[in-house]
Amino acid sequence: MADGTTGEEVKKTIDLVSKDGERFEVARDAALLCKTLRWMIKGGYGRIPLPNVASPILARVVDYLARHAAAAAAMDDDGLDRFDRDFLAGVDQDTLFDLLLAANYLQADGLLDLACKKVAAMMTGKSPEQMREIFHIVNDLTPEEEKEIREDIAWALN
Repeated sequence: MADGTTGEEVKKTIDLVSKDGERFEVARDAALLCKTLRWMIKGGYGRIPLPNVASPILARVVDYLARHAAAAAAMDDDGLDRFDRDFLAGVDQDTLFDLLLAANYLQADGLLDLACKKVAAMMTGKSPEQMREIFHIVNDLTPEEEKEIREDIAWALN
């Protein structure tokens, strides 16, 4: 068939297994929103191990995928916009970064974009010192090196 399936009836759900062994049953349409899962489904996997994704993060990813698949079927862009706006509200930084890593690993482009926008919003209007504090980055530059860099990129800072 055109979608890479055989003439047999296509399984309606896919089992995803987190790195800690928890199983999540996901609608096939929702799983197909991730390029990584799409390739594995087309490769014949019915149960897909995800050794890089912990169950609390996978639960959130599955929720995101299910809502997006349902909204696409219902053509409900307004509800989806509200869901996206609320999806990352109140998540702590560790969870946000774990979601970002999971979205990248699964190639869930919509979720990856959403998480990247949240991180970008965290950086907006912040000084380098504030960003180091927010993201726990150690400044290993000497004051002289920092001054030299600021002079080299002065055009970008104005």
